[in-house]
This record gives sequence, C-alpha cells and structure tokens, in this order.
Amino acid sequence: MALSAVKGTVGIMRLKIIFGVSALIMSTATLAVFMSLPKDPTPPSQKWAESVLRDCRNEDLSKCTGIKIAKVSKKDIPMVFKAASALAASAPGAYDCHTALHYTALELVKEFDPEYLLKFYDPACLDGFSHGVLEGFALTAKETVFEEKIWGLCSIFEKDSLKRDTCLHGIGHALMLRYPDSIKSVATSCDFFKGTDAYVCGQGVFMSYTNEGGPSLSGRDVNISLTRLDSKEAESLCKSIPASVAPACWDAAWLFFDPVSTDVPKIMENLCKTSGDFKDVCYQGLGLSLFFRSGSEPPSDPETFKSFVSSKFSLCPIEYQGSCYTGLSYAGTLWWGSFQDSIESYPSVCGLIDPDSKDLVDACTKGESRINLEKDLAS
Repeated sequence: MALSAVKGTVGIMRLKIIFGVSALIMSTATLAVFMSLPKDPTPPSQKWAESVLRDCRNEDLSKCTGIKIAKVSKKDIPMVFKAASALAASAPGAYDCHTALHYTALELVKEFDPEYLLKFYDPACLDGFSHGVLEGFALTAKETVFEEKIWGLCSIFEKDSLKRDTCLHGIGHALMLRYPDSIKSVATSCDFFKGTDAYVCGQGVFMSYTNEGGPSLSGRDVNISLTRLDSKEAESLCKSIPASVAPACWDAAWLFFDPVSTDVPKIMENLCKTSGDFKDVCYQGLGLSLFFRSGSEPPSDPETFKSFVSSKFSLCPIEYQGSCYTGLSYAGTLWWGSFQDSIESYPSVCGLIDPDSKDLVDACTKGESRINLEKDLAS
C-alpha cells in the first residue's frame, strides 16, 4: 500500500480507536455503572446494576465492576454488553465502562480462547472489550503461544475494515504490554502488518507507551518504562522506526512531553517542521495538543465549550490549518461526547466553524469521521 495512504487523512480518521482513546486523553466514554440490590437480582436488570455498584463502592470501580460482569457472562458472552447497557441506565454519574470492559475481558481470556471472544466484537464503551481481550492475552499467554497467535488474531475481520482497525490497534496495546521495556523495538514490530495496518498497530503501541490508552490496563497494572522525551529525542525516535509505523509516532508525539507543561503545542509546532513527509499527521497531533495541553481543562457545559473550541481553532498555523483542524475536531468530539449518555448524542464540533470555509469544514469533518463510523456500527 502506498505510503501516501498512511499520511494525512488516515491519521486521525483511523485513530482508534485510538485516542480511543477516552482517556487520550485522560477521560473515557462516560456511560454509567452498576448499582442495585434485592436478593440475587438477575443481570442485566437495573436492580442488579445498582447491587454491583453498591458492592464496589469502596473499591476501584472499573476493576471491581469489570470482574463482576465477567462472572455473569461466562455462559453467555453477549451478556457483557447487555450489562454495560444496564449500567448506562443506572449510573448516578460518570462511569469508566471502557476500562471496566478491559478488566472483564482480562478475566474471560483466562478461560476462553481470544479468537472465540473476538467473535463477539461490539463497539460499546469505545471498544473496551476487544482491546481488553488482546491485552489480557498479552498478559496471560505463554511466550510460544503468544508469538504463534498474536499476528493472526485480526484475520477474522479481514472483510470489515473498521473492526480490523480496532483489532490492530488493540494488538499495538498488547505488544506494548507484553514487551514494556523497548518502545522502539515494539513499534518496529508493527511493520509486520505493512501499510496502513502497521500505522494503526503503531497507534496502539504509542498510546499504551504513554499510558493514554483509555486508561487501559497498561496505565494501571503494568509498569511500562515511559521516559518523557524532549523534542530532539522525539524526532530521533520517530525517524528511527519503519516508514509504515512512523506516522503513528509523529501523530502521538505530543504525548511524549511533560503533560503539565503549557508549552506542548509550541513544542509540537516546532517538531512538525522536522517531520518531513509526515507533516500532515504531525499537525493533526498539534491539533490534539491544542485541545488537551494548552493549560486549561476543556469545559463540559455547551456554551463555554463552544468558546473554548473556537479559541483553539484560531491557534492552528495557517499553512497546515486543515490538518490541525482534523486533530482538534477529533479531540473535541471525543471530549464532548464523553459527557453524553449515548454515542448517538455526540455533537458536531465542526458546526462551530464558519460554513463558508468549506475546505476547513471538510478537514474538520475528517476528525469526526471515526465517531460517525462508530455510530453506524452501533445502529
């Protein structure tokens, strides 16, 4: 596949899933939780949901509820997603169901083959279950079994590009979990897939490396040897890995820097000038950094949010304004969507742009495309 297919629009459009990543960005889809209790309530009823929340109130909520979901789903795997739906209806507030389903999958993969579990793919909770299956496999499989199976697990989705992207992104998470001591060698291993598939795998690697995966298991239970980089080190890393994976590095470079620094957008803008053929994806990363690393927390009320996003659009450099808009709109759509109780409620961030700026509106819409694909899949 031509390298040009990897650059630019592919960047955020095929992200995963990525910055799926909820947490990307430090916040996951806020769907709801389990809480309730009569005697032995039947899942996935609202009473069962309330019961689980009560049982887990003094523990790590995502981990505790995720394990409980696994226990009631062993004889009926689709129950996982019915339980998540009950959770959405019962939640008194924010619930990180993405991470919960990571833990659910981690429990189930101890008893079921990963290929079997992946057949039940569902985009609920920002792909938390499928990514959890792959991460769980990485954490539990013997070395010979892992190496034999990991490279072919996504073949069941050969005819469905969205599911395959999700799966390949999860493999990136899994590889980083399995081999946490060398980001360069793990990223290079994604070149096994070639072309855009290698890029999507690389996105999963870099997300787990920076602990921005959702937060996925990688940020909580596994010690990934993350070292914050300066711009020269980031440039060296991104230029030292195969060209098929390099776009994922430039795209995620903003995560390499100190997260409390308000200088990240300026560092990214200077870094992108060195990115050669990968400027489009690098400037998409700049858009993400403008949203998440500009020194102020994105607001959750509609009017303030509009002002916040509009002010960020104005900071995109003119020469690569479209690429920057793509990254910024993806970040904004995910952030605002995390305050909605359904993926169907995600707003159009691009509606904030002057409709006469057609090129910029089109560029912005690319950042929303991943969300739109998930809406279609969930409908």
